[in-house]
Amino acid sequence: MFKAKLQSVKWVIYTSIVLFLFSCGTKDSTNVAVEDIYARVAIDVNNSGTAKIRIDLKEGNFIGESLDLTGNDTLQLSFNGESIAIKKDNDLFDIDYEASVETHGLSGVFSFGFVRNNQTVVAAEANLSPSFDILTPTKGSVFNSSDSLVDISWSNPNQAEVVELHGTLTCDTIEDDLDLDTDSENEEYRLQDTGSDSLPLYHLISNLILEVTLEDEEIISSNPCDLSFDLAKVHEKPLTGFMSGSTIRVSQNRSSYTYKVTGIESNN
Repeated sequence: MFKAKLQSVKWVIYTSIVLFLFSCGTKDSTNVAVEDIYARVAIDVNNSGTAKIRIDLKEGNFIGESLDLTGNDTLQLSFNGESIAIKKDNDLFDIDYEASVETHGLSGVFSFGFVRNNQTVVAAEANLSPSFDILTPTKGSVFNSSDSLVDISWSNPNQAEVVELHGTLTCDTIEDDLDLDTDSENEEYRLQDTGSDSLPLYHLISNLILEVTLEDEEIISSNPCDLSFDLAKVHEKPLTGFMSGSTIRVSQNRSSYTYKVTGIESNN
């Protein structure tokens, strides 16, 4: 009965999301005052040094109507003084603006500007941290459910900064009707950028076991689970002039290998 109720709740959530997406619309940017625009500039640099950029402009708040740049409204973006071409991405539900640029392993500054009537009315800069690499665990490392912590290390630390750690644990499961499935647990942590710390594996395991138990499933203990994590050095600044809460966020990201974890059982 619990599982049926859970599936019903999931269906309600899914339906609500679909209805919300179809309720989204677009609006000409020139019909919205600058101070009523909610903006988010997200710049993510991956292992290879490619920066993926997404700019969202909404009316009123982050779930408002997407803004289509019209009239003399334009966006400007550059990395270390070099201009970056921005293209509009108009999909089924909304509009956003995207770009990519190779950083070639360099640190530096991303600069953003919003221009209206040939005047830059919003401008901000955010730093890109120097490139770094995940040093340990090394490829092929295997862990056990009895390992409470997984020691991790990375290059080029800067103790004045904070590192965001995102860990993911995924296990094969079997449902009470014997259907096979997979379940994942994701957790985020904030670390000082010292070059070494620990991922609390026990936390991921206990939370995943709780989730599986609530869904009337069981972890297939004979199959090793998958563990991976991401590290991110982030700089975020407000976009003063836009609506409060608008930000530019630059993230230097690194993804680990995928490791195996053995011995995880639902009754741990």
